[in-house]
Amino acid sequence: MDSNQAPYVPLDVQRLTDAMRTSSPSVDWSIRVVDSTGSTNADLAALAATGASSGTVLIAEEQTAGRGRLGRAWQSHPGSGIWMSVLLRPAESLSWSWLPLLTGVATVTALRSAGVAADLKWPNDVVVGEPYAKLAGILLERVSAPVGAIVGIGINVSEAATHGFAEATCVERVVGPIDRTALIAEVLRSLAIEFDAWSTADGNAEASGLADRYRQLCRTLSWDVRVSLPDGTDLIGPAMGIDSDGHLLVDVAGDLRVIAAGDVTRLRPL
Repeated sequence: MDSNQAPYVPLDVQRLTDAMRTSSPSVDWSIRVVDSTGSTNADLAALAATGASSGTVLIAEEQTAGRGRLGRAWQSHPGSGIWMSVLLRPAESLSWSWLPLLTGVATVTALRSAGVAADLKWPNDVVVGEPYAKLAGILLERVSAPVGAIVGIGINVSEAATHGFAEATCVERVVGPIDRTALIAEVLRSLAIEFDAWSTADGNAEASGLADRYRQLCRTLSWDVRVSLPDGTDLIGPAMGIDSDGHLLVDVAGDLRVIAAGDVTRLRPL
């Protein structure tokens, strides 16, 4: 470890593996922790191409070339957070648009169990406080041959994770020091529960209860919002709801627009 880096308690892969075998035995978990890598999503995608099974998890103490939504890049400090990717292999016939939102619900559920009053900002940013600050982010990437989903989860744990990000916060700022290994186990357990329920319901988020759980946790609803679309245009209006595909519904001058992707800024409560 560099002498200028703050000390941290390394993740305990054996304790994590044992915890998952006990709490979620239906999943054939394969968990690996590395000291440093460019991107856990990229590394796990390479493993997925070799036939790695659903439940394969890669966690890094440090990422030097992490990827976020809309192509954003970032770098993490060693031991400052939870930087992990999970391989899932849902049926291709299911509505994959719910997978990142499902992961958001699971992450918030795990954080709340640790005493963090977290919520969701559409589509899958994890936030706390009012006005809110970003605590965690989620990125889903599809892989083929064989088909799978790489779910990347990044959670800011210590202050070092927030450096350079004015609108970010961390778990330790909210509740103090935590056991990162225990929190990862809770995130994976919650993810397995949500994924199993959604899969059993044939990907129907309404039938599985996922859609209702998401709406209850989504801080974006019941506010006037600005949505910056990928093409550079902005839409402004009240956020009216989340549809059955996980898309945001925004009333733009009386025209109900369905938003599949975009950056959302809350303006004022309705």
